[in-house]
Amino acid sequence: MPLEILGKMYEKANREYYAIGQFNFSNLEFLQSAIEAAEEMKSPVIVACSTGAIKYGGIRNLVALTRTMAEKCSAPVALHLDHGAKLDDIKMCVDAGFTSVMIDGSHHNLQENIQLTRSAVDYAHSHGGITVKPNWGDWAALKTTSTSTKPMPA
Repeated sequence: MPLEILGKMYEKANREYYAIGQFNFSNLEFLQSAIEAAEEMKSPVIVACSTGAIKYGGIRNLVALTRTMAEKCSAPVALHLDHGAKLDDIKMCVDAGFTSVMIDGSHHNLQENIQLTRSAVDYAHSHGGITVKPNWGDWAALKTTSTSTKPMPA
């Protein structure tokens, strides 16, 4: 089946109370193992690449491999960017065919992180409703260093 948007996979998993495994890959063998296991178990799977894996394997190669293998799999497969640090990472992966992205703004202060996340969501949602997972960083540190009594924007 074609690659599936991760948010749709999550909706079904939440309704039916099951988890979806995520497996990072940078080469054919790791990708093949994850998708073959999903097929064998008849279970949805998230296959993920870091920006380092994309640099190593080439984004077009990794997307093409994933699409080809997903089309032969009867279980849903989502392709996820793991810990993209910049909006350009998000745009590159969304444009290449990823069905989920993580924007990791944890290296920014909270307001900059929220701004970066909003930009990533706006871009991904306007390009096919692609799922975006934010990384807010260390919540304990945010709680102890915050002096604002105003609610944080989502």
